[in-house]
Amino acid sequence: MSSFMNYKIFSLFFVGLFLISFSLTPLVKRAALRLGLVDKPDGDSLKIHRHVVPLGGGAVLILPVVMGLLTFPFLLTEKIISLVPIMAIGAGALLVFGIGLIDDFSRVRPGIRLVVHVLAAVGVSLFAGKWSGILVLTAVTIGLATVAIAVTINAFNMSDGMDGLCAGLSLISCIGFFFWGFKQDHALLMAIAAVSFISLLGFIPYNLYPARIFLGDAGSGLLGFLIGTMMILGLSCPPIGFGNLIAVVLIAGLPVFDMGLAVGRRIARGKPLFTGDRDHIYDLLLKKNWSQPKVWMSLCAIQTGFVIFSLKIQ
Repeated sequence: MSSFMNYKIFSLFFVGLFLISFSLTPLVKRAALRLGLVDKPDGDSLKIHRHVVPLGGGAVLILPVVMGLLTFPFLLTEKIISLVPIMAIGAGALLVFGIGLIDDFSRVRPGIRLVVHVLAAVGVSLFAGKWSGILVLTAVTIGLATVAIAVTINAFNMSDGMDGLCAGLSLISCIGFFFWGFKQDHALLMAIAAVSFISLLGFIPYNLYPARIFLGDAGSGLLGFLIGTMMILGLSCPPIGFGNLIAVVLIAGLPVFDMGLAVGRRIARGKPLFTGDRDHIYDLLLKKNWSQPKVWMSLCAIQTGFVIFSLKIQ
């Protein structure tokens, strides 16, 4: 894609997105505190923080992400990205962010939240064929793509139980998908990965332990939606097959595997799937008296290993 871009313009573009995210975070933090958009421990056994923390990460990320995606195609010297899929992704991101924000203010029933996630995923899945020119749009491919995105949304939501973890794992996944798109000359995949990465980069300093602001359901759901969308785009790259499926799941990484373990654990215990617990991978390490920074670095290292391995087997 190098022949289709001006590197100076793109450098300014990404610096601008970073500054928006970095400067917006403290403003959103103060606004969330005033609005009462906060996470209170209140003795809840599912929460490991001990102080009131504002929920506003989703509001920080949605602006640079949507702005970046809508602007990116116009920065290219040749039209290689259509606005149609960009609009579908933007609309889905706003839907997932919106239901997450409502959930952050007042609990939303899991069924309603899932319906909204599926609607956002369907909108993305319907355009998979247009993006790649390879995938055949059938009820099966649309259904599988929709399930994959909806599952990934909830997987990354589950990973947001410790300071900076969901954001850190997402950053690494974005790097993986960017290089996956680069190897396949997939401009749209590279665009989503780069915009998501830069937007996260401005936010994560405030989210690392001890976190001054949380992603909230709006933020973790948004990241899961973006990673899920990148998975579908990555699957459209040749050679299409089981190897590609394994590779994109590895790039999404730990949140997907941890969710699989959580589902199996809850089924074995006869508990509802949407019931939370403190037996996730990061919880087990914390129970061994590992510090949060040590757990964060260890799991991010594993996530990095997954990404490197997936790029090697591509």
